[in-house]
Amino acid sequence: MMKNPEKKYDKETKKEIDDEYNLAKGYWKKGNRIEALMLTEKTISDQGKNESSCYVHHELQGDIFYQLAEETEITNDIKRVYLFASLYAFSMFTLPCHDALKSFRGCVLSLIQLGDQLGIKKFYRKAASKAYQALSVTNSSEKYTALNKEFDGWYGYAEEKKKEKNSNAVVTVSETSTMANQMVNYCFTDCKMHILDKHVHKYEPEFSDRPKYVDEILADMICCGDWKPVDIAQAANLINDRIKSQKEFVYVNGWCSDWPVAGDEKRETILKQFSEVLKASCPRENCTLSCTLWDWLIDYTEEHLDLPGVSGSYLDKCSFFKNPQCICFLDLKHLKHILKKFSQLTTDVRESLVSKVVNQLWENSLVKERLDLEGHTNSNLLLDKRLLCEEELELDQNETVEHYESTGIYEDVMPKGDKIVSWILDCPKIDKEFMSQMAKVAKGLHNREIWLAVLRIVQGLVRKKESYYDKRRKMLSYEKMLCEVETICDREDTRKNVNQRSTYEFALRTECEKLVGKQDDNRKYFWTVVKDVFVKLCPPVFGVLEDMECISKLSATVSNDEVKKSMLRLRKSLKEMFLLIDSKILRNECTYKKLIDVFPKLSVVEYRLVVLPLVKKFLQDKLKKMMETNSNSVAAGDSVNMQG
Repeated sequence: MMKNPEKKYDKETKKEIDDEYNLAKGYWKKGNRIEALMLTEKTISDQGKNESSCYVHHELQGDIFYQLAEETEITNDIKRVYLFASLYAFSMFTLPCHDALKSFRGCVLSLIQLGDQLGIKKFYRKAASKAYQALSVTNSSEKYTALNKEFDGWYGYAEEKKKEKNSNAVVTVSETSTMANQMVNYCFTDCKMHILDKHVHKYEPEFSDRPKYVDEILADMICCGDWKPVDIAQAANLINDRIKSQKEFVYVNGWCSDWPVAGDEKRETILKQFSEVLKASCPRENCTLSCTLWDWLIDYTEEHLDLPGVSGSYLDKCSFFKNPQCICFLDLKHLKHILKKFSQLTTDVRESLVSKVVNQLWENSLVKERLDLEGHTNSNLLLDKRLLCEEELELDQNETVEHYESTGIYEDVMPKGDKIVSWILDCPKIDKEFMSQMAKVAKGLHNREIWLAVLRIVQGLVRKKESYYDKRRKMLSYEKMLCEVETICDREDTRKNVNQRSTYEFALRTECEKLVGKQDDNRKYFWTVVKDVFVKLCPPVFGVLEDMECISKLSATVSNDEVKKSMLRLRKSLKEMFLLIDSKILRNECTYKKLIDVFPKLSVVEYRLVVLPLVKKFLQDKLKKMMETNSNSVAAGDSVNMQG
């Protein structure tokens, strides 16, 4: 009888993981990076729920991708894709422990490189955070003195880069959306299903947890406008004139042509860039514009719009802020602010970089040559005119290529063989190296490093998706209980008998005591909200309380005004947090869908790349034999003539 099968299984599994790691590391040391990456990916995929035990495989992938990035040109987009892959591989194991120091080191280096490459401060902030976490481990032991010095140096460098004011991003917002939208929807279902089934962890959130994005009606309003800046002074005068004449402004699909256009080039430029970001994030394109972000934009516009002599009640009455054109009234300072905020929340540099790299590899993998003899269909001798001319032929009903019948095809043809001969002679050298490269192409291994790098990025997106939704669920529970706290306080205010009213603090403590003994998550979140209100915590951290002991220990009295102010702070902070998490979720899901679509392009093979050189070589040999035969015949004829 087997005494502890679970331990035996764990021991066997660990040995299997270690053996495969040593084998993969051996491949890497021998320079066979594709085999090493494929073996590590297979091990990670096979382990499924035990994926965390494969941290050495993740670290090895991180090392390989970072090495590939180091060997690539400094400004090459492929380098950046490898850096993202390296980052996601190392980030799989960054717990605050000694075993994770290598992963922390890899994360910090990749983030700093991405910051240097792209000029985006967000990567320096994350690098500083990771270095700080690592320092909390290295500071605890003297044996990590050298590593502690390294992390300290990287932390200092990242902090300095964060503070630099003039940091120009290599990839601009408009470029990001444009490059992403240039991706052709070239998807093979089988390839995508293989990725989803075998290599990507499945995670589908509850429908109620999903954030909402703007609808088609608002998207149409955003996309149809010309987004010109409005002259504020003239607009204020126009409004006052309309009030006197009782004439209303007429809006068509969110836009009114009566507003005077300002001759302000700077505002016009910013508005144009902002409109591009908005249009690229609408449902027609990417579905990354959340309702919470749009609501924030309208609130921000209403708060900072300055129309002298115009009452807010009139603007509300004529539904001024329900139309996108209201944004065109903002001054330059506020337009720059919303452009920066929306650029960060609705665009993803990973998508644009991967799309750009894949499109470039796709173009490089196609056979671009086309033999065209004077551009006329009757001037060539090959039956399939697609091989010679730019015209594309449709398939017939039997799904075969339409072609010319040979009968009569050669009548009145003027053969022009010079170009055909030049085409045949233009052939690469067929040697061992060439055949090895062609074998890779034929097997679909020609883009395997990039294929695996993109796969690692996609896996990272799925992990992010899970963590984002987990946080959003906690936020929803917290918000629900904050509403309960507000209701209890409002109830005390509305008691008719003033003598029966309690302080907010007393009413909330009483409610906390009533919940003792109940077994649900709402109870824990209620205690958490009450504690946060009493200690004036902002922003909330969503760490639920298991009991109300923490609240009972709070001895200081909290006045009603302090409770009100604390609730308002929490409500405002929560609103900002929903704005951020909703945008992150929508952006993450959009990027995920776009990147899943690139795998067919990386996997498909243009077989003419393999076949054409061999065909040319065959025709070369035939041509040489024909020339030799013809030369011998001519020589023999000349000899006969001389003898005669």
